[in-house]
Amino acid sequence: MKNNLKYQKFKLDGWGNTIEGIFLQESEKWILTRHIYTDYMLDGYAIINKKHIKKTYKDRFKEKIMLSKIGEDYTIPFDLKIKSGKQIVSSFANENLLFQIEEDDENYCFIGKSINITNRAFTINFLTPKIKWSDEMTFDFNDIRAFFFMNDYLNTLESNCKKKLPPR
Repeated sequence: MKNNLKYQKFKLDGWGNTIEGIFLQESEKWILTRHIYTDYMLDGYAIINKKHIKKTYKDRFKEKIMLSKIGEDYTIPFDLKIKSGKQIVSSFANENLLFQIEEDDENYCFIGKSINITNRAFTINFLTPKIKWSDEMTFDFNDIRAFFFMNDYLNTLESNCKKKLPPR
């Protein structure tokens, strides 16, 4: 991608905090960003459900600094489709990727790997904070505020549970 990169901050309905990132791509329903975890620190990616965005902010100063960190050209690390929730989770499944799900309560997240995907919902094998595979959980795409993936926390979990991953 070239010259479409820009800094954005998103306020989501029901959340006190915002999600910050470098805009990479969007579809009718979703926005993909290179996630800014805190201050000027890039950490993984966020895919935000546009349906839940209340307000978008821009900051030209922060944008200039962040773009200098990643350069003008940026390539998404795998073939990620974001046209629909089903495409997003299917892309994660194709990569056997551990991902994080955020719904209406920003204080709780769910981490897992997808095991079943329909047009309206998907099911994951849930990974506990103690790196144990637990029950299956099903989510409706309309309830998702954001997906996070390939960040330091998820990469650490993945590297510590490699031998215990469920079969695909």
